[in-house]
Amino acid sequence: MTLMELLQKGGPLMIPLGILSVLAAALTIERILALRMHRVVPEELHKKVLSLLRDKNFDAAEAACAANDSALARVNLTAMRHRRMSRSEVKELMQESGELEVAWMSRFVEGIGTIATVAPLVGLLGTVTGMIQVFQRVSAEVQPSIAQLAEGIWEALITTGAGLTVAIPSYMTYRWLDAMMTRRVMSLEEASLQVLDTLHEPLAVEDEA
Repeated sequence: MTLMELLQKGGPLMIPLGILSVLAAALTIERILALRMHRVVPEELHKKVLSLLRDKNFDAAEAACAANDSALARVNLTAMRHRRMSRSEVKELMQESGELEVAWMSRFVEGIGTIATVAPLVGLLGTVTGMIQVFQRVSAEVQPSIAQLAEGIWEALITTGAGLTVAIPSYMTYRWLDAMMTRRVMSLEEASLQVLDTLHEPLAVEDEA
């Protein structure tokens, strides 16, 4: 029996399971690309911005962030555009901007977790409906054979196996991406605080002068 024939015996609920598997793979690839380090906290940009801020070259630092498409650049841009405000006010604005970035980073991750939860339930539903059909056929016969019953049962169990095949890697991927996102958020917070401290120091010196 070929794989295609095996999948066909699983019944119509194999179609949504196939869709869920493709969706989980697509979301995983999209999140891996989106959570790459240079899309969140690019080290080169971070070092460049800190250097420019230490030289009090605020316009160049702001321009560097405006030209970069990363979470850190957007958070830094918020700070630099409001650099004349107090440190606490700037920090609050950076936190608000950071929360938006975290929301962006976490999108679709929960979707993968949802697939990991739903897939085995769809598989179980397929098995239950398959078992119902098997016993309906068997009950209609005067002398049903054990082989006929066994064949119907293993065919019904195909959807459960398919559901678990989708759910297990989806859940592992969900946990891995969640841990990656946590690390990225920590890196973003650390880098943002360094920028805030560097941005605040020269302002304090200017104010005293």
